[in-house]
Amino acid sequence: MQQCIDRARTQGRVLYIPNGTFRAVAKPLSVDNTTIRGAGMWYSIVSGFNARFDCYGNGCKYYDLAVSGDTVLRDDKSPESAFSGVTGDGTVLENVWAEHSKTGYWVGPNATNLAIRRSRFRNLYADGINLWKGTSNSTIEQCHFRNTGDDALASWSPSGAAASANNVMRFNTVQVPWMANCFGLYGGTSNRIEDNVCEDVVQYPGILLSRQFGAVPFAGMTQILRNSLIRAGGPAYGEEQGAIKFYAAEATMTGFLVQDLTIQDATFSGIHLQGGNRIDNLRFQNVAINAPGTSGIRLNWDANGAATANGVVVTRGGMDDQSRGAFTWTREAGNAGW
Repeated sequence: MQQCIDRARTQGRVLYIPNGTFRAVAKPLSVDNTTIRGAGMWYSIVSGFNARFDCYGNGCKYYDLAVSGDTVLRDDKSPESAFSGVTGDGTVLENVWAEHSKTGYWVGPNATNLAIRRSRFRNLYADGINLWKGTSNSTIEQCHFRNTGDDALASWSPSGAAASANNVMRFNTVQVPWMANCFGLYGGTSNRIEDNVCEDVVQYPGILLSRQFGAVPFAGMTQILRNSLIRAGGPAYGEEQGAIKFYAAEATMTGFLVQDLTIQDATFSGIHLQGGNRIDNLRFQNVAINAPGTSGIRLNWDANGAATANGVVVTRGGMDDQSRGAFTWTREAGNAGW
């Protein structure tokens, strides 16, 4: 298989994987500036412990195939990912099915213009996709994620690396992440989560925006637009996690717009604010919180900062403010129930 990939690259040709199952056992597959096409995600299957495509250049393009690993446990020292590598500029995944690996795609560092669309990421031991260390100007859209063992979609910008910036996660459906969130942003600049559905989270929030794991600051405006969180949140780390959570665990956070959000049947609270550092320049607009398990809005005892609310409506549970006034609200028009 590696010889075929190398010949396709050298000759400037597309590599076609026909109908069938092909075992990748000896080593991961290295790709650079090559297009690989299968006969369809139901038909062309690369399987085995080293069912893994590593992009070590630019323009790695994958279409119409499935990657099925042999992973049976999570070992963070083992590089088991269906897709990984530096990713470069202009990488594409389209109509791809990835499962039974540790992660679906661990991206970066410093990848640009990555496009992942109309693909499936299922039955994983860690993240579905993580836009890591300076991934920028990239899009994940019209994909389906189910049964991931960490964030289904994440963007993590650790200290010492460039911030992941101007990435968009849109029109995706996420179901039953069995650990962590549907969506997690850990620092970064002007990233957006738009027009997604998140359902049936087992342990953690549906959407988490957090300064954890040594993340760089949030910069620009992080936008959460037109999303639905259905039965999101859960019990983890001694906390009753809310459906959408802002967690200033390690440093201050600023610059967020949450607009046109529906939170339906949250396991615990709808909006959850926590952390010993300030959260500022936070705006909620047109947010409907229907029938949460506990409160519509929860402010932890250590929450502090300020937010603006316009059209935030809670149908049950009101607000649980444990911050004793350390977190303040500017209430504009159309708020009710809290």
